[in-house]
Amino acid sequence: MIGPATPVDRPVVGELLRACGLPDDIDEQFPEAYVVAREGDTIVGCAGLEVHGPAGLLRSLAVTPARRGGGLARALVEDRMTVARGLDRVFLLTTTVAELCRKLGFVDTDRTDAPPEIRASSQFTGGCCASAVCLSRRP
Repeated sequence: MIGPATPVDRPVVGELLRACGLPDDIDEQFPEAYVVAREGDTIVGCAGLEVHGPAGLLRSLAVTPARRGGGLARALVEDRMTVARGLDRVFLLTTTVAELCRKLGFVDTDRTDAPPEIRASSQFTGGCCASAVCLSRRP
């Protein structure tokens, strides 16, 4: 079940992000911008949609290995895109979920096409490696 993240979820979400090789520099907008997927009391996935000015930044999409391949990542992205309505575009940097996001309507985008507020985010300024693919989509 996907639902809002809470402050007490932060340590477990950080552990999941690190286990997936993702940065856990999410404190600026956690828990407000984040959701978690739970099986009972266990967090098995997470995703965030951080708002930066007129645009959103999809980030921290992570699913435990046992739950991969069953549509949970897709459901997390779709959940975050529902709250993106009203934003100009949603951006993401990824080294792992580009193909999934392309299937969900994201297109390859030059990083310089992101608005200044997105380019100033921790994700763009150092949280994600230079080899990451930049994608965007209109909500």
